[in-house]
Amino acid sequence: MVNRFLLVIETFFVFFIFLGCTLVFYYGILWVNAEFIKEDPYMEPSGRAVKVISIVD
Repeated sequence: MVNRFLLVIETFFVFFIFLGCTLVFYYGILWVNAEFIKEDPYMEPSGRAVKVISIVD
């Protein structure tokens, strides 16, 4: 009886560790995504930028 009780306790312990790691990973991915969303990929450069591409007729 005690052996089954310890097995159940250990199973819940492993489950909660897995759940905690999963939540940390999930919210970490959300945080990284939110940081990259703030970047505007089409903003004009500042300073002495040089145009790299020119259209050839």
